[in-house]
Amino acid sequence: MKEVLVFLTDGFADWEASYVMAELNQPHTDYQIKTIAIDTEPKQSMGGLRVLPDYSLKDFANVSNVAMFILPGGNDWRNERNHKAKDLIEECLKHNIPVAAICDAGTFLAKYGFLDNNKHTGYTLSYLKQNAPNYRGDENYIDAQAICDGNIITANETAALEFSKLILDQLGVMKSEQLDEWYAVFKKGLYPQETEGTSTDHSLQHYDYHVWANRKVFKHLNELPRDIYTQEIQSVFPSISDAAAHIYLVDNVWLFVLSGHSFDETVRMRDLWIEETKGVSLEEMEKLYENLTERFQEFFHQAGDMETIASYSHPRYGTLKASHSELVQHVVNHGTYHRGNITAMLRQLGHPGVPTDFAFYLFETKKLEDQPH
Repeated sequence: MKEVLVFLTDGFADWEASYVMAELNQPHTDYQIKTIAIDTEPKQSMGGLRVLPDYSLKDFANVSNVAMFILPGGNDWRNERNHKAKDLIEECLKHNIPVAAICDAGTFLAKYGFLDNNKHTGYTLSYLKQNAPNYRGDENYIDAQAICDGNIITANETAALEFSKLILDQLGVMKSEQLDEWYAVFKKGLYPQETEGTSTDHSLQHYDYHVWANRKVFKHLNELPRDIYTQEIQSVFPSISDAAAHIYLVDNVWLFVLSGHSFDETVRMRDLWIEETKGVSLEEMEKLYENLTERFQEFFHQAGDMETIASYSHPRYGTLKASHSELVQHVVNHGTYHRGNITAMLRQLGHPGVPTDFAFYLFETKKLEDQPH
């Protein structure tokens, strides 16, 4: 029976490999999960699980019975002591053994050049570049939940299911149709609940409108002369590109906050999001927006009840208690306001804007199918 190694760090993100570990450890798969760490001392996960590793790196030398090496994320990947895993990764890849890394474990792969020649993904490209100074894989980076290229699988922190699906596919545990069904059940639930008419339904509809309106703006900008996007103008923003970057920045801020991160953590990420938009083309900005949309939708799926109340602390404004749906409404309202700025700037430049009123969204998405012809 082949072994699938799972590397444990202190504070490892237990949910990120939980789906795939449970599936691979089934008797019919011919695989067995074994854990490995820098030593055999117990490792405690983010969720408080204490795990005694099966192997330590220093005592593990033979990879002949290894089918795959899985690296869950966690903050301790920034600790140099865990970088001893590099040698085992090299040994696995040398013997054509797949390596799967999610979240900050992927950043670790980037740091040591493992991603330079393979298509891959991560939290964002700018995050990889900032946290892995030797990374040279820009051209192979893809905005996606999870990517498999050759013997390397990567995923961002919100993609535990996508990550698991690629691993199960790589190891041939399920046939394609069966794997799709497995993924759909865990992604949507066995009994997907209808929420039509609820406030949750309305908040998701409003975010859908936000995405629709942004796409309308990008489509319109793509039909105008190319220099309009970056042309300097005396207005609310120095250029339309600056306005688009501002919407992108604020959307990222609120998604990060909604996901449970503190004000200090958000401030640290802010510079990354600003850097991410510097000097990018209209097409590149559009891709950033699409990736952000995917991350919002993943949050909605994981959050479930949009009426969940949470506390948000700010050093200047104090503590706010608000539901997810209320903050999503703020994101939409903020975007609407600044899309209005873009329309005004276009008119200053001698070009028409594009209608993105909520009513137009409703007309386009809720047309009656039974109207007489």
